[in-house]
Amino acid sequence: MSKQSSGHFKVIFGLIIAVIIAIFAVLNSKAVEINLAFTSFMVSQSVVILVSVTLGALLMYIVNVYYSLKSKRTKKMLDKEIEKEKKKVLEEAEKTKNEDVKSNLALDNSPSRPVDFGEADSSIDKISDLDAEPTLEISENDKK
Repeated sequence: MSKQSSGHFKVIFGLIIAVIIAIFAVLNSKAVEINLAFTSFMVSQSVVILVSVTLGALLMYIVNVYYSLKSKRTKKMLDKEIEKEKKKVLEEAEKTKNEDVKSNLALDNSPSRPVDFGEADSSIDKISDLDAEPTLEISENDKK
């Protein structure tokens, strides 16, 4: 259901409830005595019903606004906490990434680093050169 049709539904529902309350109030129009702590007076029962419904609706509205504002405040606070945690995670990820890069650089300088296939071929050539007969090379300076 879209927001607009939901809004129309609420208005129609509210009007139906208002008509039912108005009919109920008109059917109960005899005078009743209202006793308050400091005074008492006679008033139509329909007025009592309408005032009671109005005060009840007003009280519900006030409570709804209070909880709505409280909910928004809580949501804002939680959103801020989420952003802080995201920043922490990103900083930790960056720190870990930097540490990984540093450790990879350290591994590149160590003799026990993993060898890729291109380096493996040249390593095999070097090993096969070791198996070959040693040759003696004499430079021009050595001949003199």
